[in-house]
Amino acid sequence: GGTVNLDDAVIDLGSSTNSSGLTAANPNPGEAPKTINANHVTIVGGSTGSVGVRVSSTWATKTQASTVSLTSSIIRGPATSLFAEARNNGSPLANSTATINVAYSDYDNISAAVESGGVAKVVRGAGNVDVDPRFVSAATGDYPLAAGSPGVDKGSPAAGGPTTDRDGHARVTDGDGNGTKVADMGAYERPTLDRTPPNTRLTAHPAHKVRTATVRFVFASTEPHSTFRCKLDKRAYKTCTAPHRISIGIGKHTFSVKAVDASGNIDPSAVTWKVQRLKKRHR
Repeated sequence: GGTVNLDDAVIDLGSSTNSSGLTAANPNPGEAPKTINANHVTIVGGSTGSVGVRVSSTWATKTQASTVSLTSSIIRGPATSLFAEARNNGSPLANSTATINVAYSDYDNISAAVESGGVAKVVRGAGNVDVDPRFVSAATGDYPLAAGSPGVDKGSPAAGGPTTDRDGHARVTDGDGNGTKVADMGAYERPTLDRTPPNTRLTAHPAHKVRTATVRFVFASTEPHSTFRCKLDKRAYKTCTAPHRISIGIGKHTFSVKAVDASGNIDPSAVTWKVQRLKKRHR
């Protein structure tokens, strides 16, 4: 009996069969209520017979109560997401109860409820969805939400709960960039979406007129961890790094470079530099 509060957790069932991510149950004749409050929990994996959240009150001659309240969480992988069962031998006993309260969570199948002389139920609150959460890389066990995930900013909008995510980052951010901060589903929080493009700067360049066949450019971005795309004249942009050396033929040329920040924003105005390669003088 008792209460367990669980926040910011990843429960990976691997390939196990008949396993459960969270279980509130007592296979003995104890009558103390059993409660789990799970907030921002990610439950993944599992094989045949596996269950994401199980509540069970099944002792035949006792009145038992088991409850799991699941909020802002993700269940993806177990054979059954939510399962509740309750039974006893009825009158004169009060009904045993097995209850799952779920809100603002993502689970991928119909909840199961079994009743026999008891009351088993799944109470579905607001904000629940059945969508691919789009983890960064489930194949490698990397369970933060990827950019554009339908679970970003879709957790409970109510106050309370953990103030940081599993990695210790701020829990409530504007992960979808719509101007409103709302918690994400699952154990991790995406940072506030950056929609501001960087500015590109040329920090070193050749003279406008040169006689060498190779010219050198050095460039930088106003945002750290930016990458760059360069092109010469009317060619297509290609990924490049600084310093960047280019071979040019005789005549006039235009070098262009634009920065791409870590959020994928591209400098809309490429920085250009015009250079002309002259013929070499003959003595």
